[in-house]
Amino acid sequence: MMNKRNMVWVIIVAVAVWVPLQALAQDTVESIQKDVLAKWGKLNSLTALISGTGDIKINPESTTALHVVASGSIDYLKKDSQTFSRIELGAGLAAGVKPMARVLAGSDGAAAYYETEVFGKVESKTVDQLPIPADANGLFSLMNQHLTLSVMPSEKVEDRDAYVLAGVMKTPERDVPVSKILAYFDKETGVILKVVALNLEGQPMATLALQKISMNVPIPEERFRYIPPTPAPKAEPAPAAPAAQETKPAAAEQKK
Repeated sequence: MMNKRNMVWVIIVAVAVWVPLQALAQDTVESIQKDVLAKWGKLNSLTALISGTGDIKINPESTTALHVVASGSIDYLKKDSQTFSRIELGAGLAAGVKPMARVLAGSDGAAAYYETEVFGKVESKTVDQLPIPADANGLFSLMNQHLTLSVMPSEKVEDRDAYVLAGVMKTPERDVPVSKILAYFDKETGVILKVVALNLEGQPMATLALQKISMNVPIPEERFRYIPPTPAPKAEPAPAAPAAQETKPAAAEQKK
């Protein structure tokens, strides 16, 4: 029979193994969202750089993909019951060159705006919901609206412990060949660290990550002021050609 000393060690080992497994089992989508939102609520500001890569198929049925490099920045400020945000992201064929496409999304504390530029063509509009939110509340709202979420095992992102949520599109779209989206949230601060989109084969298709993250640092409100682009002047219509005048016969010819 097992003596008391051995029994004590068995209990200690069992507890040491069981407690982490129990903690993992208790992680649910709801509990992770609650924890992330509680920690995000303690943030007054955040600023970071965004970097990423992607292999995008112009045609979903194409066998080749276009490799793009993305870079940008994110800024967030909570002040006097107002929320300010700004995300700017450009994507091109190589780092350091003019991007082929650019997105600017944010809120100046009163209204939300969304601006896109593709091959020099700029479009801008005000929106009720930002398609690229900068805060955890907006992000979870968007994820819960469009994705069916599940909990994945925790991972390390750089040197940070991260929750991992996997999302599958509730309404798959043929033109968006994404099988799953993985979102990584810092367990300590609640900040999203990385987003990975998987293709239909389950391989990474696009990755965006935050770098050089600074929290609770001063950010001037002017950073979030948005000036819509000036519309290009409309081309003036070409003047109409004068109507052809009927030539009257000469007087001599009329007497004939």
